Amino acid sequence: MPPRIEQDPTNDTCPNYREDEYEPMRVVFMRAGGQDGQELTEDAAVERLGQIWQESHQRKLEAWRVQVEAEEQERRQQEEVERQREEEERQRQEEERRRQEEEAEREEERIGGRSRKLKPIKFAQDRLVSTHIINRPSPYAVNKLKTRAYVEIDYFSKRGCALAAKEPLKGSNDALGLTQVNGSVIGFQPISTLRPLKDIRQDEELTWDEVGQARHTMIRQMMTLGEGVWPTEALQMMVDFYSRGLRRGGPGHVSSKSEERVVRGLD
Repeated sequence: MPPRIEQDPTNDTCPNYREDEYEPMRVVFMRAGGQDGQELTEDAAVERLGQIWQESHQRKLEAWRVQVEAEEQERRQQEEVERQREEEERQRQEEERRRQEEEAEREEERIGGRSRKLKPIKFAQDRLVSTHIINRPSPYAVNKLKTRAYVEIDYFSKRGCALAAKEPLKGSNDALGLTQVNGSVIGFQPISTLRPLKDIRQDEELTWDEVGQARHTMIRQMMTLGEGVWPTEALQMMVDFYSRGLRRGGPGHVSSKSEERVVRGLD
């Protein structure tokens, strides 16, 4: 590969070979003579030097043109390679987006299909309708119990259940979210089971009366989840746990300001 031409020769001009600095060159050409072997005049030597420069200049112009075209072709090839790479990346991202959407749709159809399988209605004509309103904790609190994770007892108080009753009005219960364990996605789950309620109080902010009421709702919900989640021994332990605490403080018992607001130190 010839060396790269660094300067554009297009604007180069032929030297004035009549100047004194070119006299040695003129003398050489004059003595060399022409094709007939006779010595050249000074004018003929100047003309011959100009012809030689023009021939060299034309060769330089051609070499420059070839170099410019080659570099332009290489630039276009690099741009095409980059364009193809970007297009492949765009297609890959688009395929991944479609795959995730299809996966979400299939999961939603699977969950929705289960809920749409209606069971036949069976009436128990001799059964009395209860006049007692059962407190229903939020799906978030139930999910915490299902996974045996810590959850504030205020979720099971009358106040917490009232907040949960208002929550469905804020959005659709069918919305799904991704459930993660150690950063890995393992599936979809209703957002209502992943979103905590606002304004839930910490355990130490409840009075003993509120703890005594809330524990019934919580233990009843544990029993509903079944033996596989909360064995009988665990339920009995929870009953004993709160019974000892309530006997110590007692519902409505207020011997000091801290005992009224703090639920701690249960054995």
